[in-house]
Amino acid sequence: MANFSKDDAKKILQEKINNFNEKEDTKKVIDNWDKIYEKLKSNSIFAKLLDDVIELYNMLKDYISGKYDEVPIGTIAAIVVALLYVLSPIDVIPDFIPVAGFVDDALVLTICLELVGSDLEKYRAWKKQQ
Repeated sequence: MANFSKDDAKKILQEKINNFNEKEDTKKVIDNWDKIYEKLKSNSIFAKLLDDVIELYNMLKDYISGKYDEVPIGTIAAIVVALLYVLSPIDVIPDFIPVAGFVDDALVLTICLELVGSDLEKYRAWKKQQ
């Protein structure tokens, strides 16, 4: 799918959010964060997203631990499914395809950040006050 678009990413993200299992899916992200982080860090296509994605993960951890509960479950779902999408090597554009294999992952993360941006800013403000 050479013409993968933001609309395609929105559809995928929404479909996966609809099938979100909070306990199981969140555990997969937590258990596989090192793999997700290494994938993001090792490819320049993710460079502009990396700091924000790390903050999304931190928000997720603070939510799970009960430190931060001012986040809607829809935001948690979007974060978790976007990170699981990145983790999966087999998705719309398989990761083994040079460069193009990460375009869909980057677009899914971008859409996630657009969807949860205001919640991420609230989290950052909360963190500053801690």
